[in-house]
Amino acid sequence: MYKNTMDLNNSTQKINTPLEFVKLKGKIFNNEISYSTFKENLKVNYKKVYFLVFLPFVFLFLSIFIGYFLELNFATNILSKVIITIFISSFIGLIFHNMQNIIHAATHYGLHKNKIKNDRIANLTAGLFTACEVKQGRKIHSVHHTISGTIEDPESSYLHTLNFKKIISYFTGIEILKYILEIDKKIKTDENEKKKFKGKI
Repeated sequence: MYKNTMDLNNSTQKINTPLEFVKLKGKIFNNEISYSTFKENLKVNYKKVYFLVFLPFVFLFLSIFIGYFLELNFATNILSKVIITIFISSFIGLIFHNMQNIIHAATHYGLHKNKIKNDRIANLTAGLFTACEVKQGRKIHSVHHTISGTIEDPESSYLHTLNFKKIISYFTGIEILKYILEIDKKIKTDENEKKKFKGKI
């Protein structure tokens, strides 16, 4: 069934760049490598993992410092203040998005081989800045993997058109407020949807 599994059977699989991962993923999809063999031989470089966990916090505090410096030295009128605010806010938004990727990695136990330590690392780093508790996030994310691509998917933002109204909703914090108000109800509802979906297959 698998054309070539010997590459992984005799050595530890290392992925150093995103391109290497994409190529390897293609081999798995094309049945050139078995996924189980890939997982057995995959070794996580935790030094790189923790470096990538630490990096967004460096950029966050650096961007705050740069914003403060620009505000003091170049914000001479309202227009310049607005431009600086939009620029720094956009950059900080990208950093927070990266922090969500840390939470996502933690939901799959990718930060530490010990599950308790994995969750602790996530909650004490990205969790503090994104107000996301990883165990709670995992409940929703597990449902997402079960019913992905359906209307019931709790992480179904990809199904909605990104229009001007939606962008304003994100920038004004309305979407975050809606998420906070609905989160507990969403977890219970999604668990029920997961059970119903499993009953169909």
